[in-house]
Amino acid sequence: MPVVPDPDTDTLSTEEVAAYAGCSLRQCDYWVRLGVLIPTVPARGSGTQRRYDRTEARITWVITAANSGRQRRGNVAPLAEVAAWLRANGAWSGWLVIGEHGAGIASHAADLLDELARLGPVVTLVDLDACPSFAADEDAA
Repeated sequence: MPVVPDPDTDTLSTEEVAAYAGCSLRQCDYWVRLGVLIPTVPARGSGTQRRYDRTEARITWVITAANSGRQRRGNVAPLAEVAAWLRANGAWSGWLVIGEHGAGIASHAADLLDELARLGPVVTLVDLDACPSFAADEDAA
């Protein structure tokens, strides 16, 4: 069942983002504490909850997919780099490549080969086209 953002704020709770991305609440909280994820509405004390926009939910899906294939889980710097790049560029198509020397996006096969050569041994490869849509996006189409 697709996740539907709150109609008044167009945001999602941490629970909804975790369900959308396929990760745990703890994982979302961990990434927020490390600055990998940035809530649209930060929690302000007990009894309030973080809220996320669609971009941040998609970023959570991408880094969840990227993190599942990583062997060195302690280093979140490549994930933070990817999250910042996606926030700045909004590219949601192609392949995300995380290698030993950084991260990059390849929009087609020739770019993918260039990125593979530039980034060294590949740690993770994520198909951005597999990122699920939101129910509201499907209704608008």
